[in-house]
Amino acid sequence: MQFITAALVENLRQVQLPTILSVVGKNSIFNHVVIVWRGDVIDFEEKVKYPLSIVNVDRICGLKNQFIKISRGYVILPSRMMM
Repeated sequence: MQFITAALVENLRQVQLPTILSVVGKNSIFNHVVIVWRGDVIDFEEKVKYPLSIVNVDRICGLKNQFIKISRGYVILPSRMMM
């Protein structure tokens, strides 16, 4: 599982655009949605954003909910006016 987590972090760091992820946790009934952008995880259930790291991948699904996999991922391509 550590190899998968490390590969996930490395691949997400290479994407330079906002990415919406639907993630699955071990103890979840529903998927959880977060945004990864500029090396940070934006989770609307948290008060502050936190850095994307191997340690923080488990935090994506909640403090007591181990990350299992990404269900879906979407990259947002903003228009030139937005950039």
